[in-house]
Amino acid sequence: MQYAIAIPQTYPDRVRLRRFLQRAEELPLAAAWCIEQMIGKAPVLESVTTLAYAAAVTERLRLGVAVLLIGQRNPIDLAKSWSSIEVLSNGRLIVGVGLGGSTSRYPAYGLAPEGRVARFRENLAIMKRLWTEEKVTLDGRFSHLMSIPMEPKPVQKPHPPIWFGGYAEAALRRRAVELGDGHIGASSAPMKAFLESIKQLPRTFRGKTALSGTG
Repeated sequence: MQYAIAIPQTYPDRVRLRRFLQRAEELPLAAAWCIEQMIGKAPVLESVTTLAYAAAVTERLRLGVAVLLIGQRNPIDLAKSWSSIEVLSNGRLIVGVGLGGSTSRYPAYGLAPEGRVARFRENLAIMKRLWTEEKVTLDGRFSHLMSIPMEPKPVQKPHPPIWFGGYAEAALRRRAVELGDGHIGASSAPMKAFLESIKQLPRTFRGKTALSGTG
């Protein structure tokens, strides 16, 4: 069993954050994870930016986010950001993705709740293709790409591992197994609920990495 640690994003102190991450590197920890919270009163540092900083002050720890709501992001910008972190970290990135449990913030992003699963899948497909193909052409429901290149490519091949968060049956049995490399359990859920959710996964998938929380 390997252990990870949560990055203290709610303390926007650069010196303290650097010391924390460098101390984490000295301990027998496998990874450091951050959360995603774009809107809210708490002073939470943005996840992609935080991981870029973490890549700069560490050499060994794997770096992940639990979880990025990619349906609320531009997939081209996001693919570029992740690929850049991959290069800067020398291939230590874990991409945690999720659908999110609420659509109440969608209007703030100019999005409609309808078709959110389709948007999630399309955005993920665009990211994967930009990471692995020389040029991408896609006439999608939400995005239209015509011979779009993106460099540099991620260090990890074919792309960074993609872990899926969520407990809904669709998230576990379809999206995680069909599209991902692992399952992330929510830190707010008790361990018992996490272990029960694993039972929903097909037996062939249970050997893939699962994580209970980010702390």
